Amino acid sequence: MIARRFLLLLRRRRHWRMLPQIIRQFDQVLEREEGLIAVRVTTARAHGAEEEREWVRTVVRAVIPEKEKRRVELERAVDPALVGGFVIRVKDKVVDGSVHSFVRQLRDRLQSATRG
Repeated sequence: MIARRFLLLLRRRRHWRMLPQIIRQFDQVLEREEGLIAVRVTTARAHGAEEEREWVRTVVRAVIPEKEKRRVELERAVDPALVGGFVIRVKDKVVDGSVHSFVRQLRDRLQSATRG
């Protein structure tokens, strides 16, 4: 009932384009209230669940202060464009351990070394 009234209000005020932002804000409030941390793991190919959990544990320990430890809601994605490695997103932090990122950093270092 409340959701229906909310959607009618959005339609009446022609604010449909704001719906994705509203949903993101709602998700953030819900995560905070329920003590969830949304973690997205993107890999080049599917890995074992235990291996992914270990990556996430390591990153969450490094990114989230101990007093803020919460339950992790894990989302998995496969992106063959990564070639190898992984990208983990926790809150507003990104840990890029992909081969693509490593090669890009190596190229940048080599270019800066040849210039100077």
